[in-house]
Amino acid sequence: MREKRVRSGKCQLCLLEKALVRSHLIPQAIYDYFRSRDGASPVRVGDGVIMHTDRQIQDYLLCGGCEHI
Repeated sequence: MREKRVRSGKCQLCLLEKALVRSHLIPQAIYDYFRSRDGASPVRVGDGVIMHTDRQIQDYLLCGGCEHI
């Protein structure tokens, strides 16, 4: 299993100051839902760029315990 990168901060679920891990902001099932019928990747819009991508959006949001809930 790949080790997650860690940063300290306030967990957005338990609201405690802990080490935060990179969390997926959108579940994988949502990406599958938005994939087009021909299999094209979902469209991502941000920073002045519009592109098809399979990269999932992540950020330091939850502590390790809350990430596994």
